[in-house]
Amino acid sequence: MKLRTNKLLTSENVLYMSLWGLLFLAPIITVYVRSISDTTFSFAWQPIFYIWGYFLLYLTIFVLHNAFLAPLLVYKQRKSLYFTMVAVVLSLFIVGNCSGRFSFRPPRPHPAPRIEITVAHDDGHAAAFRRDQRPPHRPMRRPEERVVIPLVVLVLMFGMNIGVKFYYKSAKDAQRLHELERQNISHQLEYLKFQINPHFLMNTLNNIHALVDIDPERSKEAILQLSAMMRYMLYDGARDWVPLDREVAFLKNYINLMRLRYTDRLRIDVGLPASLPESTVPPLIFVTFVENAFMHGVSYVHPSFVEVNLKAEGNDWLADTHIWLYRGAWMEWELGRVDMAVPLSPDEVVKKRHAIFRHLSQKDIVPFPGEDPREFWQRAEERTQNTARLYDQLGMAEYQAIEVFLKLC
Repeated sequence: MKLRTNKLLTSENVLYMSLWGLLFLAPIITVYVRSISDTTFSFAWQPIFYIWGYFLLYLTIFVLHNAFLAPLLVYKQRKSLYFTMVAVVLSLFIVGNCSGRFSFRPPRPHPAPRIEITVAHDDGHAAAFRRDQRPPHRPMRRPEERVVIPLVVLVLMFGMNIGVKFYYKSAKDAQRLHELERQNISHQLEYLKFQINPHFLMNTLNNIHALVDIDPERSKEAILQLSAMMRYMLYDGARDWVPLDREVAFLKNYINLMRLRYTDRLRIDVGLPASLPESTVPPLIFVTFVENAFMHGVSYVHPSFVEVNLKAEGNDWLADTHIWLYRGAWMEWELGRVDMAVPLSPDEVVKKRHAIFRHLSQKDIVPFPGEDPREFWQRAEERTQNTARLYDQLGMAEYQAIEVFLKLC
C-alpha cells in the first residue's frame, strides 16, 4: 500500500514538472517559429529571459503553495488557516506588482544621438534631414495589466493545484479503502475457516469414538482421513490459494466423515469430477457450503438428503463465483454496506418458517440468550422484518421482510 501511495506522489510531481517544463519551453518555440516565418525578426534570448523571469516568480509561489499551503486544505482540513495564508500571499503579490519589484522588463537602452544629414544642390540651396535614433516612448502599463491579470492567473494556478491535489487524494483514499476491504475480506475468510474446526472436530471425534468398538477397521480409516484433514487445515488453510484437486480431496474426506454421523435416514449423493483443471482456489472455500448443508439442511424427524455436485469448465470459472454473507440471528449488516437485498412476501415468510419447523435446524436457543428467550428462527425473522421497515422508511417498496447479504468475494 505504501508503494502505491509513493507511485501516486511520484505521478503528481511528474505532472507538475511536465506542465512547468512545457510552460518554460513555450517562449523558446514561439520566438524560434517567429524568427523563421518573419525575415525582419531575428532569434534573441532577451525576450525569452524576460518571460522566464515572470515564470520563475509564479513557479516560486506555486512551490510554496503546493508544499505548505495546499496540504492545509486538502489533507488537514484547516480551511481558515489556508485562506488566511493565501490572502497574505496575494496581498504581498499585489504590493510587489504595484511597486514594480516584480518587474522583469528589459532595461532601456542608452539613447542614441540624433543624426542630421545636409545635402547641397547645384542651385545653391541645401536640404537638411534629421533622423531620430532614440527608441520610442514606452507607455505605462494599465492597472489591469499590473494587478488584475497577474492576480487572476495566480488564483487560477492555486485552483489548479488544489484540484490536482484533491484528485490524487481521492485516488489515495480509494486505494486505502480497497486495501481495507481486502484485509476485511481476508479476516472474514479466516473466520469462516476457523469456524469449521471446533464443532466439526468434536463431532468427528465422538463418531470415531463410538465406531471403535463397532467397526475397528472403519474407525482406523476414519482416523487417517481426519489426520489428513487436520494436516490440510493446519498447513494449507493459512495460504491464500491452493490447488483445486487438493481442495476437492479435502472435501471428499469431509463428506466421508460426515457419513459416520448420520443414519440411513440421510441420503448423501456426491458428484465430484475425476479430472480437474489445474486451477487454484482459496482454501476451505467449498467445505463451508457443504458444512452448512449438513448443519441446516438435515431434518431430525424426516428423511433428508444432501447432494454435492462440482463441475469445473475452463480456467475462468472462479471469476463468476462469489460468496454472500448472511448474518443469521444476529445484528443485521449496515444498510450502507449491503450488496444484495432479497425481499420476501408474507407467503414466503410463512413458507420459510414451515421449512424451519420441518428441519428443526434453527429451532434452538442461542448459547447466551441473556434475558431474550427467543429461538434462532424468531430472532432472524424479526430482524429481517425490521430491515424491511428500514427500507420502507427510505422510500422503497414495502415488503413483509428483506434479507440482506454482503458480498465477500
